[in-house]
Amino acid sequence: MRIFFYLKIIEIIALKSYVCYNFNMFFELIKKSKDKWLVSPECKISDFFDYIKNKGSLRDAQIEAIETYLFLKIACENKPLAILFKEGRFADDINVNDLPLTQHARNKLKGSKAALSLYQIACLEDKDGNPLFKEMKSEIENHPSSIDYEKVIDDIFYGVTYADFLFSLPMGAGKTFLMACFIYIDLYFSSLEPGNKAFGKNFLVLVPSGLKTSVIPSIKTIEEFDPTWVIPNPAAEQIKSQIVFEILEENKTGNKSNKTKNPNVQKVNNHAPLVDQEGLIFVTNAEKVILNAIEFRKSSGMISIFEDESDINYKISNELRRLLGEIPNLVIMIDEVHHASTDEAKLRQVVNKWAESGNVNSVLSFTGTPYLKSAEKIQVSSNAKFSSKMISNIVYYYSLAKGIGNFLKTPTVNESNADRKTIISNGLKDFFDNYKDLKYGNGAVAKIAIYSPTIEVLEEDTYPLVAEYVTSIGLNPNEVILKFHNGNKSYPAPQDADLQFNSLDTPLSKIRVILLCQIGKEGWDCKSLTGVILSQENDCPTNSVLQTSCRCLREVDDASKENAIIWLNSKNAQTLDSQLQAQQGITIKEFQNRNQPKYHVQRRSRISKLNLPDIDFYQVCIKTETKIVTKANPKIFLNTFNPDSYKAETFKVAVKDFNGHINNVAELESFDDYSLPTTYIEWINDLVKESLGSLSFEIIKPFENELHNVFEKICDKVGDDCFLRKELNHSKIRSEIRKSFRDKITFSSKEEVLPDHCDWIDPATLTKTKLVLKLSELFPDRDADKELKDADDGAGSITLEKLDESIAMIKTLGGDASALEQKRGLIASKEKTLHYSPYIFDDSNFEQKVFEKILHLDTFRNKGIEIYYNGDRFVSTFKIRCYKKVADKSYPIGNYTPDFILLKRDDNGDIHKVLILETKGSIYAKEFEDKKKFMFDMFVPMNNDKYGYDKFDFLYIEDSLREIEMMSKITDALNDFFKED
Repeated sequence: MRIFFYLKIIEIIALKSYVCYNFNMFFELIKKSKDKWLVSPECKISDFFDYIKNKGSLRDAQIEAIETYLFLKIACENKPLAILFKEGRFADDINVNDLPLTQHARNKLKGSKAALSLYQIACLEDKDGNPLFKEMKSEIENHPSSIDYEKVIDDIFYGVTYADFLFSLPMGAGKTFLMACFIYIDLYFSSLEPGNKAFGKNFLVLVPSGLKTSVIPSIKTIEEFDPTWVIPNPAAEQIKSQIVFEILEENKTGNKSNKTKNPNVQKVNNHAPLVDQEGLIFVTNAEKVILNAIEFRKSSGMISIFEDESDINYKISNELRRLLGEIPNLVIMIDEVHHASTDEAKLRQVVNKWAESGNVNSVLSFTGTPYLKSAEKIQVSSNAKFSSKMISNIVYYYSLAKGIGNFLKTPTVNESNADRKTIISNGLKDFFDNYKDLKYGNGAVAKIAIYSPTIEVLEEDTYPLVAEYVTSIGLNPNEVILKFHNGNKSYPAPQDADLQFNSLDTPLSKIRVILLCQIGKEGWDCKSLTGVILSQENDCPTNSVLQTSCRCLREVDDASKENAIIWLNSKNAQTLDSQLQAQQGITIKEFQNRNQPKYHVQRRSRISKLNLPDIDFYQVCIKTETKIVTKANPKIFLNTFNPDSYKAETFKVAVKDFNGHINNVAELESFDDYSLPTTYIEWINDLVKESLGSLSFEIIKPFENELHNVFEKICDKVGDDCFLRKELNHSKIRSEIRKSFRDKITFSSKEEVLPDHCDWIDPATLTKTKLVLKLSELFPDRDADKELKDADDGAGSITLEKLDESIAMIKTLGGDASALEQKRGLIASKEKTLHYSPYIFDDSNFEQKVFEKILHLDTFRNKGIEIYYNGDRFVSTFKIRCYKKVADKSYPIGNYTPDFILLKRDDNGDIHKVLILETKGSIYAKEFEDKKKFMFDMFVPMNNDKYGYDKFDFLYIEDSLREIEMMSKITDALNDFFKED
């Protein structure tokens, strides 16, 4: 069996083809004001910034973030973002009289700084120059009095009453050191101006739940930070000597410990009285602040964050949270803020409570992925909403793309459609071929990480495969492979794995391959990691593919000279590409070629020059009709519900001995946990959650009485508690209840053949400048394209006769005439190709090779045939809807954009015959099979039948053919299809 493996660079995808995140958000407005402040007389700390830059210890991202931070602290007085926008702080350079507005709207903006700021926000544009918030912009322009501008701004910034700033930097940018910079900067400026409330004096660093093992060790590096990077001596050493650093990470001895038994609380109490303290830095896991302050009441199904503070039980169970809230002038720093998104509301309530006492100076958050899982919608008016997937309080943003080659290694992304074994084997070969002898400046050897979805896969599949490979190249598996996971009943956690894992970046480590399972996706700082393999879709969570892939990019010595490899299966590559586009505005191709030179190419249409007619053809169209057979009536179902109709299923299990003899046959019921009490609220939650969005609480609310009755029928009452009856199939019951809320419908489809036509190109896409990595991808090249343009414009003076004379003379003198011969070929065929120019063959060298070979065929030249490249699916509009027939039904399998269109016109200049040519690398052949079958079996016969003659034909060429076979096949097809009638 032949296994195909390939390296694929995914083509650049037009911005309009994917969901565009708001890259030009509020931080751009803040940056503009910050830049003006830095060069204005109002900025009195220019020497401070000069010191930092001259010191040369910080990266550009960190310096820019510090500039923004101090701008907000000094020029903006540490005010909340909502207040700054309501005061028009970032809209001071807008001249309302210059805006194309009605007088009513203009008066509103002149009279309200909040309205002016909101309109400024509404006018922000995406990369294509389109308004990000078109609906809000239109509402302000047309109905300016319908909006409560201050409330909308408050809602956009989450209604907080304190400074809440988010700094977005990619991994490797030095977020942890930036946190240390902010700490020392605040302490420095507060020492200069003790009464200035803009600067904090104590600090709380919150780490998200679940990342303690990977993030807290990196947080400890704050202790080792050299303050002279940002503050000159002697102030730096004085402040460092005053700092007290406490990591609150010991486990409590009980869920409701008293103060003497809770070591974390004791650490805080050691600094009493807190009111006079300065320089305290506490680091704790976020759950110690959030989860311990929550009470879930099963009786009501409600979550309570804050109880009566006079209640002694409240005080005991929330000791740490209460004490931390008493620390004065507190700056709260949240690392990897996006992890806390599920608990964001709880965390915000805690901080809001602290802020009421006046102790919270500011909240500073740090992340590399400042995006929400779903767009946040805010009602602007009855007619308009504000919607954004980017977190609103970002004040500084540094993209991943800018970090490549700056402080991140340059990656090469390899994609394969092969199985796990093949991808891992090829990934290991690639790694050891290129990095086997690589030792970084700190003495650490290069390493590669391979992720597995489960411990069993890691132990039973991945490890034996890797062990066999490293043995084959002369390495000892016991020395160079590290298995790192938390263990389970079958496979305990490997001994000494923690020690080896924490020593990976040292010269002592001999590890070359790290096998991971559900660990090391984020917060893992291993600079000598030089490769990552995600061989199958579930090796890491889908939403973590980008973060996991980038684990190997951290700079060791000099990122501009360092590279790394990433091996992915096709599904993970697609996910990476979509996440790069959505979160960073780049594609895989741009991601791995950030430091290569790029050339701006401007294309132009030649359709009018060629008098090229539209292509007329017929398309298959499958119309699906739905018909409601029975309208949903859940009340009838619920009122007639009989629990005895839903008995739990039983399964027979045979128990065999080692000889295969059956010793016993047991019956087991379908598994469900009936040992714990439940509530109606919990049951309803399960009912709705399992519907995957098709059922909501609003839909079921009118049937609450009926649902209560069903719940009582399926439960046994024991005292005050309810238990699901174990003899019932509760999963099926919930499923049937959900079905009762849905209409019963039938689907029918109708196949039609409809006329269609295309005008070849999308002008809007064609006129956009495109970046290419290699000039060799252009046809014609830049010089020839200029001459072609001159010839089209009537400015060219070169004729075929003159070119033939020059070519003959050069050959007579023994010179190389290949350049002129290429130019001659272009001039000779300029009326037979290039409906736009230049063509860009950045997706396939094979396409370009076939195209240029066809241009030189005598058959092509002598038969009046024209050839046009159609393979750029964003420029080309000739697309064919394809279907796959299964039994008697047709199912859509997507649009097909042919590579080339070869055609011949009739005496009137109309298109008479069309040969569709598809070129394919053999590695892509399998995935094209269904569309190829559709073209041969359906599209061509259907169109020829409609036109009454053989107007269309289809030719398929694979790169597995030898060149002589390929050109012979193409020549035969041209001679046969375009023969004289």
